[in-house]
Amino acid sequence: MQRGDPYPTVPQIATYLWTDGFFNQHSIPVTYGGKPYLYTVDETGGGGIKVFDVADPAHADIVQKIKLEIQLPANAAANIRSSQGGSLFSYDQHYCVVDRPADPTALACSWESSGIRVFDIRNLNSIREIAYYNPPAQTGRNLQLTNSPHALSSLIGVSLFNFVPLARAVFEGQTDPRVAFGPRAGMVAFGDLSADWCFSPPEFHGSQIWTSCSDNGFMATQLDDTVYQPPANQASTYGQ
Repeated sequence: MQRGDPYPTVPQIATYLWTDGFFNQHSIPVTYGGKPYLYTVDETGGGGIKVFDVADPAHADIVQKIKLEIQLPANAAANIRSSQGGSLFSYDQHYCVVDRPADPTALACSWESSGIRVFDIRNLNSIREIAYYNPPAQTGRNLQLTNSPHALSSLIGVSLFNFVPLARAVFEGQTDPRVAFGPRAGMVAFGDLSADWCFSPPEFHGSQIWTSCSDNGFMATQLDDTVYQPPANQASTYGQ
């Protein structure tokens, strides 16, 4: 491919599949102490973010998962109950960045209806959330937000991508489907924009995170210095 040969053949080393989550979005290559890992992000289905040890690319191992509590199978029905009326996507991650590719210290993610989420990832065995920002709801402004994919998609109120993880959790006896039916169950059209959609990759700029969300546009958010100290060689990286 680098030579520009016509019809290049790219050898496939391995395939990795998992049952929690679907629509794999992108992967971020990083190293810890020189050892290679991948952060790989699912777009929907409650799959969260998986961390692969790829020291042997042909036999990679999942060594960590990052999920919000609402994404756990036991909460699949509550997820539907809450996100109904918000349109196709709900509480799933979309794009993530690390603050540097070698020995990263923080991971920031656009988390669709859950705003911007920031995690301390210095220790793979002790990943923890350190900050979040939920942009204000723009309820009732559907017709004014003509450039917002969320406002346009709100013609459909049903959170369609949540039904697969719900069905799986019900089949495995991990959740009660009756919880999914609540005050918002009838909102199958014309959603109320009760939460913004954050899709764009955030970027670290010192102690700030720059991002944009569908209904609120560009935002610069400030991280408190008690939770994050930007490394001298900070370089936002979102992989491919």
